[in-house]
Amino acid sequence: MIICKEEEFGLPLEATIDCRRIYMSAEALTPLPVPPEVSPNHLDDDYDDGSAVIISLPVKGMEKKEAPSICKPAKENNSRKLHIPILYVLVAIGFAAWITLFFLVLEKYSEISEKIENLNLNNSEKFKKMMEDLDYVKTTQLMTEQYSSNRFAETEEILESTCSQGNITIVSSCPHRWKRQGKYCYYFSAENTNWTNALWNCINDKAYLVSILSDEEQGFVRNNLNEVDHWLGMSDLEGQWKWKESGMPLITSFWDRGEPSNDDKKNCGIMHPGGTWASAVCSAHKRWICQKKLSC
Repeated sequence: MIICKEEEFGLPLEATIDCRRIYMSAEALTPLPVPPEVSPNHLDDDYDDGSAVIISLPVKGMEKKEAPSICKPAKENNSRKLHIPILYVLVAIGFAAWITLFFLVLEKYSEISEKIENLNLNNSEKFKKMMEDLDYVKTTQLMTEQYSSNRFAETEEILESTCSQGNITIVSSCPHRWKRQGKYCYYFSAENTNWTNALWNCINDKAYLVSILSDEEQGFVRNNLNEVDHWLGMSDLEGQWKWKESGMPLITSFWDRGEPSNDDKKNCGIMHPGGTWASAVCSAHKRWICQKKLSC
């Protein structure tokens, strides 16, 4: 038999047993004593004062059993209390690892930035030196061209003086593959090269890149182009467009619309197939036209 509260059987309140925490099993009840037989005439014995009969159950021998469903939350609370410090430790370790990684990345970034800065500095110095060398090469080239031009002009003057005196007779004809126009011979190349090499190719043939000084000469050159651009003997490497042969500024010009260009890289002159002039990058590869004067 399972008893929840002895209070229900008449015990005082302090003897109440809480069923929320324990279960009790009682021993077999002791049989009540049989009252002695009494005389039916005894009125006192028949009198029932209406008092409650209190049955006292022995508590001795009752076993306590823990309710499994009630004790589990206590164990879970202990487990939670153990997990919280572990969680704090893991968070602290993760934060420390993140801080360490951040400083490592920052250090690596600083190292890379320093290397890039050093490379930029070295490249700037190399570029500066390269520009100085380029300026030196340009200056040397101009001096060489000027010297060659002076020597060639002196040679022409000597030949003209000799021819005018009638001391020698030279057949006035142009070399093979050259075309004659008046007192000049013209060579229209079939190969392509840059402006500087074209100039030296003409000098090696005792000629110059063509200088156009008249409408007649302009028409002759235009009519002999092969539908491609050709180098002319003019440039503005010194800041002004001049003919390389004489070093004189352009007097007659046939510039195309929008030419000469303001682009600092376009410093050499070309002639389009239609006869108009334009500026171009000197390192571009194009055909060229050489011009030389007949000796006599």
